[in-house]
Amino acid sequence: MTVGNSSPPGQRVSVLHGLVLAGALVIALAGARPYAGGWNDGSRLATVECLVDDHTLAIDRSIFVQVPAPGSSSRPLPYDPQEPLLTRGTYDKLLINGHFYSDKSPVPALLLAGVYQGLQWCTGLTARDRPDLFCYAMTLASSGLAYVVAVWCVFQLGKPLK
Repeated sequence: MTVGNSSPPGQRVSVLHGLVLAGALVIALAGARPYAGGWNDGSRLATVECLVDDHTLAIDRSIFVQVPAPGSSSRPLPYDPQEPLLTRGTYDKLLINGHFYSDKSPVPALLLAGVYQGLQWCTGLTARDRPDLFCYAMTLASSGLAYVVAVWCVFQLGKPLK
């Protein structure tokens, strides 16, 4: 007579894998915010928005640069309303030949622009109309995905330590 779990070892491992992935996913979903956290985020998200919506790297027309006044519309704001400095838009930008550009590397923005374009084709979502959903989706596609992959990799590295 054996005492303990009667499940085969492979099945227990599969359940553990699922729990680790599910836990990481829940944390990623709960940790994402529906607004840009600061000028850095705003500058990066402005580039993504303008690449897809305006087909340019210039961020002049972005909602993260031209922020609507609080209460001026029923649409959500792209920044945390508790942060008064953010009502003026991002200051992480460069003025070159009369246009503003993000001072951040464009490579992450190019990757996120692909995600945003796909999301826009499937749902019609635009950053200007729903900055809250745009910020949340881009956060999940970048930081959220990176977090889940990192948790999975650390979990896999720990397997030989059993």
